[in-house]
Amino acid sequence: MKKLLALLFVLVLLAAAIPVVGNKLVENTLNEKIELLSAHGIEVKSENIDASYLQTKKHYEFLLKDSEKFLAYLNQNSHREIPPYVNEMVDGILLGADVEYNNIPFVMNAIEADVYVMSLSKNMMQEMKNEDAEFYAFVNSFFEKKGILYHLQYDVITRDFNGYIKDIREQYTLKDDTNVSIDFSGMNYKGSGDLLAPNIISSNVERISLIALKDTTELRFDLAGFSSASEFESKSRYSSSASLENIALIIKGEENIAMYSKDLKMSLSSDTQESFAKMYAKSNFKEFGINTRELNVKVYDLNYDISLSDLDKDALEELQDVVTQAKQSPSNSLELQVRESLIKLLSRGLVLGIDDLSFKKLLLDDTKDLQGISIHSQIFFKEDAALANKLLYTPVLLIQNLDSDIKIKISKEIFNKINENAPMTTLAMEYAKVEGENYVFEISFHNGELLVNGRVLKS
Repeated sequence: MKKLLALLFVLVLLAAAIPVVGNKLVENTLNEKIELLSAHGIEVKSENIDASYLQTKKHYEFLLKDSEKFLAYLNQNSHREIPPYVNEMVDGILLGADVEYNNIPFVMNAIEADVYVMSLSKNMMQEMKNEDAEFYAFVNSFFEKKGILYHLQYDVITRDFNGYIKDIREQYTLKDDTNVSIDFSGMNYKGSGDLLAPNIISSNVERISLIALKDTTELRFDLAGFSSASEFESKSRYSSSASLENIALIIKGEENIAMYSKDLKMSLSSDTQESFAKMYAKSNFKEFGINTRELNVKVYDLNYDISLSDLDKDALEELQDVVTQAKQSPSNSLELQVRESLIKLLSRGLVLGIDDLSFKKLLLDDTKDLQGISIHSQIFFKEDAALANKLLYTPVLLIQNLDSDIKIKISKEIFNKINENAPMTTLAMEYAKVEGENYVFEISFHNGELLVNGRVLKS
């Protein structure tokens, strides 16, 4: 009995000591992430720790000291590249991070963090202060109340994460009496993998609205119901999709302009089989419209479904890597490498497929229905080891590298409307084939011979 009591006493002491020792798994993961950031352009300016028996809280301040280095790292580990001009916008930004985690390991292994902007670069803030003290005070106050805040929960075991971006609803009147208001709300996300280069990520945004109003002039941008989802295995194997309920840009004043789109869906993907890659792009607009003083047009059921296939996988990945380098550090030598890599990719051959490029209805001035148009095609770019020499010495011979089959179906109403501005009736009607209310053109080009609806095109 004494031995049993002694054993229980030791176990109780060990259990009580666990929170004191701390959750090393979470702590080590956190330290690794900070070391990674430090190695890629982010400097730790300060660190404060507030630890209790069961909980640890840390406050960090990070300075984005070398944005070029940091964004280069992000580009290496992401499918979509960040534009170079972002460097100047984020360089010198001071970020705050409030991190919290449980001290009991293997029970609670989630890191919870709020990351927020504390200040723009010193030069930018000083320049802002000199030019407009009131706007400087507004921006400063906005950052002090953590106006741009990114909330995150990350499980260090499963590497699953989720979070949100704090809603932003602000209004300000500029020096010239322009009233500006912004509404960014309902943004949340979740995913899995490395935080800076996740394997899976999805996000939703309820609303983005920007309004600028001065006297009788108004600029309005509205976006509602955006969602996206992506999975990445490598630069040549990925899939992404997005949908959008509504987007609109409206300008009211001397020139009234309105553009909008409803129920937009799109997807991008790439796959590899052995040494070949295939890329797909699909999109659908339920409705798209433009309204100006000179033009009032609405398009319904606009689709495109395009693919690139038989791409050499190694040549494609080489081109992607060189393009990334050229965007990060432009130079003549890298531009030459991009050109050489592109020629190398084309020399291995590829197929461009347009499975669907169409719209069902074109409405002019809300009254006249011109109906639709559809295009289907396959264009073959043949493998050619001598492609580089042809480009340099005999570019006219490149036509021999192409084979294509294209089918165009165009409504008579649209065809006639085009002819009003660019007459082509004499030539086109000679080859046109009629199918109901449409003209059809089946165009083929093989071995240097061009046929339209089975007839040789006259020179």
